[in-house]
Amino acid sequence: MCLLLAATLLTVLAAKAQQKQYQVYGVGFYNLENLFDTVHDVGKNDVEYLPNGANKWGTVKYTHKLHNMARALADMGTDVLKGVGCAAIGVSEVENANALTDLVNQPELKERGIRFCHIEGPDRRGVDCALLYNPKLFTVRDVRLVPYVPELEKDSLYVTRGFLTVSGTLGGDHVAIIVCHWPSRFIGSFYRESAGRQVRAVKDSLLEADPQCKVMVMGDMNDDPQDRSMSRELRARRNLQDVRPRDMYNPWWKILDGGTGTLTYQGRWNLFDQIVMTPNMLNLNDERDFTSLKFWKAQIQRRDYLIQTEGAYKGGPKRTHAGGVWLDGFSDHLPVVVYLMKEKEAVARDMERLREEVAQAAADEDDNGVLQAVQPEADGQEGEDRVWDCVAEEMPSFPGGSSALLLWLSENVRYPEGAQPTNAVPRVVVSFVVETDGSISDARVVRSQGELFDNEALRVISTMPKWEPGKRNGEAVRVRYNVPVMFNQ
Repeated sequence: MCLLLAATLLTVLAAKAQQKQYQVYGVGFYNLENLFDTVHDVGKNDVEYLPNGANKWGTVKYTHKLHNMARALADMGTDVLKGVGCAAIGVSEVENANALTDLVNQPELKERGIRFCHIEGPDRRGVDCALLYNPKLFTVRDVRLVPYVPELEKDSLYVTRGFLTVSGTLGGDHVAIIVCHWPSRFIGSFYRESAGRQVRAVKDSLLEADPQCKVMVMGDMNDDPQDRSMSRELRARRNLQDVRPRDMYNPWWKILDGGTGTLTYQGRWNLFDQIVMTPNMLNLNDERDFTSLKFWKAQIQRRDYLIQTEGAYKGGPKRTHAGGVWLDGFSDHLPVVVYLMKEKEAVARDMERLREEVAQAAADEDDNGVLQAVQPEADGQEGEDRVWDCVAEEMPSFPGGSSALLLWLSENVRYPEGAQPTNAVPRVVVSFVVETDGSISDARVVRSQGELFDNEALRVISTMPKWEPGKRNGEAVRVRYNVPVMFNQ
């Protein structure tokens, strides 16, 4: 009997030891419905949203709109990730970087350190897409705006919103997010079908460059999941078993079939706000493989405060205006969230791999990473004043290591006031000396992005905490380091 109990106990303990722990990430999308500031932008048709415009868009209304949007955005993903929310949220119908800056400075978002990626687009009405992200969870690699290209000769002068494509790292995986706001319903389905073809080409190019890249296409598509632009041109499939290697999966199709959506028109729900994903994010054939980021579930973010409780739009999203009356609402769309899951051990493994790749790239490219390339000699000085260019036996280290350094920089770098947004993320490389007591000295810019960015890079480097000094023959030595400072908007 004792042997049987012991064997049973060992079996239970072994089973518990084999239980896996998972990390969950939320990724969302929200149409912010006309988030305009109160200042006219030259070349934009924003007159309706000015203090003297049709909507009398002054400071009070703008301030309320910012607060309402921040409240809803901060709530996204908290059904599962309480106090954390989404790692990244695509947004549409935002006027400019000024409005985005005001938005992320709202207390609900500022306390999480939320930042944004945005490139000014050509839309004549002046509304753009952007990506909000939590730098503690999502690291930006690259940002570009792929233009919408008219396919018909007669439309050569037609301009509309492009496709904001943000590449980054989430949970140790390479992830690309394409944020869209496809042409209006009023212009005809052909133009949204064209958008579907163009976005599919962007997705294919990302996968060609890196077949392991997890690609999500999100946005206000101005079409439902079953419409041709989504189902035929983008190839976003309803059922997992129908997803082929060059297809995408659309979890929102079945949700709409269930009778709910993200916006209402003439009393009927539509689901224009969608997030679809490539097959490498799916567990096909009833697999349970979470060694890389995989789709878990999709959710329309419904909150009582987001729903209109009276009037003609009762039961639908509580919008900002209705019938010319300011409702002090949120948006005429509801937000959507997908949850992704990955084994915690796999997250730790892949983050360590990325750290090693950063270090290797630094050694290979002279000024492209956290560490400078190894040099054969020191600087020619003698004694304690000698500065070693990365030939120390023990390299200096930021408290917590290189990943902690990258995180600290992302939390402390500020996009310079007055600097113009650029298509690529600006990168300033700063060289400095780690002294024998771990302090920083002799910081200088070795790759410039202009005075505003250079000054901010030098400022943030000068405020770093003390490092662990480098050592040679067991003694602390002065070591020169190069660090790239990235400016995510």
